[in-house]
Amino acid sequence: MNQNDCVNLLERAVNGVLLERDWNVFIGMTVRDDEEFEQLREVCLMIDDEHKKGTQIVDGGLYVRFSNVGLKQLTLLLDEWQHKVNYAA
Repeated sequence: MNQNDCVNLLERAVNGVLLERDWNVFIGMTVRDDEEFEQLREVCLMIDDEHKKGTQIVDGGLYVRFSNVGLKQLTLLLDEWQHKVNYAA
């Protein structure tokens, strides 16, 4: 994954169009060679544990839903990752 992939994932989470499988792959991986990416993943895992409201089926796809607090946290992460400078994962 690179910065654009992270931004895309966070945008989809904030906009309610993130497939559960994509979210689970992201939070389930371990990144040993990129500390910033691993920190993002760990924060997202915490958001999943504390603020995931479940899933919703839309047009046959299973999408992740977050509480308002979780959405605010994801929005802050999105803003941070959209403006990262010199990130080269």
